[in-house]
Amino acid sequence: MVSDEGNPRRSFDIKLYKAQMRVNDAAAQLRLAARALRIPDHLLERELRRLGPCPLGHLSSGIDRHGRPFLSIYAETLAVRDGE
Repeated sequence: MVSDEGNPRRSFDIKLYKAQMRVNDAAAQLRLAARALRIPDHLLERELRRLGPCPLGHLSSGIDRHGRPFLSIYAETLAVRDGE
């Protein structure tokens, strides 16, 4: 847990690289977390469609320095070169 003196920030980060999961593998838990944080469903669903098949890196969540809840999903995306 991280917090900063003088502002409401309280957050955490969970590294999941070694778990060798895809974002879709954690979709149900991410939906629960987003609801608990009152993050609109459509925002999470957009990211799940975009990142779902990607390897899951880490998750960060909590309250930012402005007092707003957040959920960050870090995933490994693939770059595609022309002709591949």
